[in-house]
Formats: sequence, C-alpha cells, structure tokens
Amino acid sequence: MSAWEIITRFKELSAPSNDEVRTFEVACLAILNANNSNSVHVSEGYSETLPRYKTTPIECKKTLKQLKKHLWTRQKQLIELERIVKRVESAVQKSCEHEWVKDWESRHRSHYDCAKCGAYR
Repeated sequence: MSAWEIITRFKELSAPSNDEVRTFEVACLAILNANNSNSVHVSEGYSETLPRYKTTPIECKKTLKQLKKHLWTRQKQLIELERIVKRVESAVQKSCEHEWVKDWESRHRSHYDCAKCGAYR
C-alpha cells in the first residue's frame, strides 16, 4: 500500500489504533522525505526534524550507537538554539526603551531590572 493510500485510509478511521497512528506517521514522513522537507525547511530558516527513537531498553551495541547518535544530534541542535536565543535576546534588549525597576529581593547593592525586556543593570 502506498503512503497516500495509507493517509486516505486513515482519514476514514474514527478511532485509530496505536499501530494505525504509527503507520500513518511513517507514511507522512515518507512523503515529506521524498520531497526533501528537511532541506526546504532549513533553507527557510527552520530547524531540521529529528527522527524518533525507541525508548524500550534493548541491550545491544547497535541500539546504544543509535541512541548516542540521537543524543549528539539533539545536543548540537540545543547548542544552536541557545545561540539563537542569546542573539535574539540581545537584539530585543538593545532596541528596548528600558523601564528600570529596582529589584528589592536582589542580594546585590543596587540591582535594577527592565520591566519590558528583562535586562538588568
């Protein structure tokens, strides 16, 4: 059965089983992969889609290798996301017309936070 047939059949189900949901997702991903969805999204500035992994504890080197690959990929994406957040936060704080409010709970002598953007001085 083709991916499109699976998707069409899925639309007719009123209460799909877990297996039918997984089969549907695999069909959708097959169509997206055939059309280079990740490349399209990356070229538009979006992150790559990360594949799923099975969490059932299976003790073998192949599973361990696959899980480590998933971990490294996610760590790389997390580091990149942290860079993006810092860059955007910096841009927001630089363009903000700050409204400084004293932070009375701060242990520092005089600590002020911007009520608009969260910057501090």
